[in-house]
Amino acid sequence: TRVLQAADGKLRKPVLLVENSGVNGRTDGRATREAPIVLTPPPPPLLHSQSVGSSGVTLMRSSGRGLDYSPGMSSGGIGGAGGATSGLEAPPSPNASGLSLSAAWNGAHSFASSTTAVTAARDRLLPPGARRFPRVFEVWHQLGGHNRFLCGGRCMTGPADDFWFNCCAWSFIIFPSIFYFAVCAGYSWNELHAWPLPILTALVLFSTIVFMLLTSCTDPGILPRFQLQAMVDGLEEEVSRAIGAELPACNVETNEPERPQLSEHMQSQGYKWCDTCKVIRPPRCSHCQYCDNCVLTFDHHCPFVNNCVGQRNYLYFNAFLCSATCLGFAVIVGIGIYASGDGNMQRSWLVILVAVIGVPTSVLVLGVIGLFIFHIVLSCLGKTTKEALTGRNAGTGASTICSSRGPSLIHARDRVSQPLAVL
Repeated sequence: TRVLQAADGKLRKPVLLVENSGVNGRTDGRATREAPIVLTPPPPPLLHSQSVGSSGVTLMRSSGRGLDYSPGMSSGGIGGAGGATSGLEAPPSPNASGLSLSAAWNGAHSFASSTTAVTAARDRLLPPGARRFPRVFEVWHQLGGHNRFLCGGRCMTGPADDFWFNCCAWSFIIFPSIFYFAVCAGYSWNELHAWPLPILTALVLFSTIVFMLLTSCTDPGILPRFQLQAMVDGLEEEVSRAIGAELPACNVETNEPERPQLSEHMQSQGYKWCDTCKVIRPPRCSHCQYCDNCVLTFDHHCPFVNNCVGQRNYLYFNAFLCSATCLGFAVIVGIGIYASGDGNMQRSWLVILVAVIGVPTSVLVLGVIGLFIFHIVLSCLGKTTKEALTGRNAGTGASTICSSRGPSLIHARDRVSQPLAVL
């Protein structure tokens, strides 16, 4: 490979001199021809069969294409296809051939850009199990519990077993609201000119949906397991600061944490050891049997929102209860105004309306009101639902609504620090 200089003094592009071979590799005496060097991405089937150079680039000779390159992952000499290392050499230094530094810089920059593009294309072609350092949400079922991730790890919800409970909750929110806006809202707006009622109902419906999604798709405060802490850089120190306790020592032979001997002072404060997650649980932290995770300031597992209710989504849960209560009142009042004011409605339709929409909505509203009042009382007393039901108060009496949410400790979009296959 060399750089040729024309008669007019201008530099030509690098070329590869290829001799025409005769029988048994002997030249037939014909003149050599110039094959241009073509830097093009290799076809996908050759990604795993090419030899790799020390610079991370594989060179190979192919008919009609000159030289191709592709990124590599191991070290070795620059060679041709099939691992041959003879017959091809790296081009000489640009300065030695008289090529200007600016031209060399432009060529190197173009080559590096092409190499980056091919590397990205190669990563997209690799199967999921071949990724070297996947993100946490991709291997959560190996390092975590039964929770599921949505939107590329940005949203977290509960196990799939709560699907029908969650659908039931959404149906009680959506269907009465659709009936109200499709049948009753127009009467209040046009006939009674009570336009604030439909507007307020729409705002309350919007807030109910938003807080429902926030409760369902927010990390409730999961305490990462020991395996996950060891796989993410800096997570062990962050968890230690969050729980206010030193991490347990690791057994070199079994690669498992040794059960620590908690002092009497830590036990009196509420610190416990979780045999499932292999972590020290701080006060008010409990292991959820449905999500199979330890949750900070665990209140309860709610299948209707398809998530645990804990330290990081307890405020959203109470806001959802408040919004759902107001929505139920607005829908019931709107249906009552429409049923009592529309004289053209037949009695049979009125009975069906009350039986199908009014009664279930009223029962739901009464249940939500009772639950909302219950949680307001618990917040004022500084207790969680589990503490109230079990009679054991491991907290300090601080309000669960006004307490700090704290950052999420699972870091779902961070990459693990060790190679791990995505199963």
